[in-house]
Amino acid sequence: MKLDTRVHFAGQKIRSAASVLLSGMALVTSTCAYAQTQASPDQPATKQPAQLETVIVTGNRPELNNIPMQATFSESTITPEAILNITPSPATTIQTLLNTQPSIYATTGATNGMETSIKFRSFSDGEFGETVAGVPLNDIFNSGVTYQADNRNNVLFITRDLDSVNIYRGVNNPAVNTYNSLGGTINYIPRQPTANAGGDVGVDFGSFGTIDYHATINTGNWHGIKQTASFESDDSQGWLQNTSDRNLNFYYAGNANLGSNSDGFGYFVYNRNHGNAPQFIPQNILNNKVDFQWPTNLYRSDNLDKNYLGILGFKTEVGSVLTIENAAYAGDNNYTRTSFSNPNYAGPYFIDDQGSGYPFWAGYTGYDGFTKFPYTGAQAYGESTGSSGYGCAPTCAFAGTDYHFYGYDGSIYGDRLKITAELPNNTVTGGGDLNYGRLHSREYWYGSSNMPMTAGYNDAWDEHDTRTMWSLYAQDNIHFWDDRAHITPGVKYISARTKDVDALGFYYSSPGPDSGSESFVSPTIGASLEPIPNFTVYAAYGKNVKFPDITAFYNAVAGSNTAPIVVKPEFAQDYELGVRYKAGTFTAALNGYQEDFSHIIFSSATAAGFTQYQNGGSERYRGVEMQLTDELGHFLVGAWKGYVNASYNEAICTSLTKSDLTGQSCQSGQSLPNVPKVLANAGLIWDFSGWHVDVQAQYVGSQGLASYFTGLPIAPGELEPGQRTQIPSYFLVSAGVIKVVPLKWELAKAARFALHVDNLFDKRYFSSAQVNIRNLDATGANQAEDFYGLSGEPIAVFGSIAIYF
Repeated sequence: MKLDTRVHFAGQKIRSAASVLLSGMALVTSTCAYAQTQASPDQPATKQPAQLETVIVTGNRPELNNIPMQATFSESTITPEAILNITPSPATTIQTLLNTQPSIYATTGATNGMETSIKFRSFSDGEFGETVAGVPLNDIFNSGVTYQADNRNNVLFITRDLDSVNIYRGVNNPAVNTYNSLGGTINYIPRQPTANAGGDVGVDFGSFGTIDYHATINTGNWHGIKQTASFESDDSQGWLQNTSDRNLNFYYAGNANLGSNSDGFGYFVYNRNHGNAPQFIPQNILNNKVDFQWPTNLYRSDNLDKNYLGILGFKTEVGSVLTIENAAYAGDNNYTRTSFSNPNYAGPYFIDDQGSGYPFWAGYTGYDGFTKFPYTGAQAYGESTGSSGYGCAPTCAFAGTDYHFYGYDGSIYGDRLKITAELPNNTVTGGGDLNYGRLHSREYWYGSSNMPMTAGYNDAWDEHDTRTMWSLYAQDNIHFWDDRAHITPGVKYISARTKDVDALGFYYSSPGPDSGSESFVSPTIGASLEPIPNFTVYAAYGKNVKFPDITAFYNAVAGSNTAPIVVKPEFAQDYELGVRYKAGTFTAALNGYQEDFSHIIFSSATAAGFTQYQNGGSERYRGVEMQLTDELGHFLVGAWKGYVNASYNEAICTSLTKSDLTGQSCQSGQSLPNVPKVLANAGLIWDFSGWHVDVQAQYVGSQGLASYFTGLPIAPGELEPGQRTQIPSYFLVSAGVIKVVPLKWELAKAARFALHVDNLFDKRYFSSAQVNIRNLDATGANQAEDFYGLSGEPIAVFGSIAIYF
């Protein structure tokens, strides 16, 4: 992503509680195809309790019961039960699913995962790792997973594709962390095929014109081969004006017995998302109409994202000690956006992708529409010619800037190896990962949607990049004293080689290549001790890096007259201390952490007016995380369970960071923006005779605003009077009711009905916000800055029905 001419805006569409309730009284399925209870191969397919367990899970819903008491790092799990019973809302994604965890804050800008944003312990998307089955999901060039490089509707996995999720906080053990693991690592476990043949079909519908349908089939265990395949189509008009979206998802998983000691496995997912992304809307407009979006005659955009990932591997046991696992993977994300911004709009607000109405690139040094583009090309687009036979002078050589195209096509190919040796008092793990990526990123402007795409003519940039990343690690889990003491030293070597090649464009009057290499040795160590039964104390330390994104390599081709600044990796050092306690069905965990973040990459302006990236400043992230869960038992009627978790996260600058681009700075001791200091979750679950009731509450504390251009905090007095300086806190409650009805049909075994209500009390809130330009003068300088926000999902009702076979 270049120096963005793209500024995002969004508004919101809030329906009345009455209309939402009327639209959602039907019942539709919220299942994840199958409750990932891994039935054993010898389990009878006709066993009725197992069939009911497939469609309603009454097991341990919350996360803490799955934390290993002896773990030397801060860990937790989202169980299959939690995934199975979530709402089928278009506001639910695999990232927002993580909101039940301490220190994780995920929001979605609109329906079906549009503009999903996530923070983990104050770290932004791209500063922590996300993997599926251990395979990296982070974009190899721009680090993020869902919204990197302005990929507004980048969706790959949906919740129906998942079995469970493992969360590792901090700079964790090398055996599970991945690239960019500063704040931690989130590993999604893909849904597995079942041993019994079967399937389901279902439909979900409700608020915002939402209609989803899905189907799943399991082949069962056929000669040692188990397979599952599913399809889901999600359509919604969204809770905001002009933000309709359709998402299609295809998922496959299979595993095969390759012998007495070996198994093969494979996963494949393809996702296609097509819709209109929301735009951040100024506070002055949202005060009167919270669901406002720019009318289509003023602004509109067409977003299409096609994404796939395939994994193929094997696992084999060598003797009684050694286990070898290897997986090859390949994927691609192809995102395109064509937007229209009316050049006749005169303000007072800045509209995203808005051209200036004239060929603003023509005045750049070394860039002349008269001499750079031959007559034959200009004639093809109906433009006049000069006497030299070339396109006419810059005043008429270009057709305008009403339409904007942005394309981002990134692919990755890789292989990962893991070798485990189970010794009497040690578990030694080693392995590595090697991947190679290619990227074609480009941006073009023109006066019509049917635009030419000619580098050196109407492009802002057109670049081709490659990057190779690889790692090697070794880790030991030394355990003794009847498994009550554990020490886990580990080390990981990470390396990256990057090359960027830019064609002539108005960002780069001196195009050309740039390349660089980085490497780092990441040490970690953890220890846990169980001094008394069911009570564990643990501590850990680790250090890791995030390599610079591809944007850092633009310094060499950005037209600066001075030597380009070489950008170094960002560093994080993590310190953990925690305790865990278990008594019967009650589990409690408490931990504190500190992460020192340094060599932070930020943007500034050169003397020639270009943007460049550089390292500078340091920050400190510090917090406390608490989790409680209990199976409360049987009383009154049915079985009850409950959980509570909370976190306090403080993020401050520990040295001066200043952007020459805007003059904004973060002073030592100043709080960082977009970090809710207080997060809390609570849930109550009731099961009785095929009924399942689930009530969840989420509290998100207030958070300061950031400048769109720098990401730095907004100082008091920087905004106009009356403008917000922070995103206010909010409290949301959601509820779900599920009923399973056994069927005695020849094929159908059970029916599952559900009713879910999101935002039960219709709380009006901002899911995200930022500070943006309000207006520009003739020189392009800022005249004022305003609060621009995205409103969250209002009260919404969804029903579901599914038939299981």
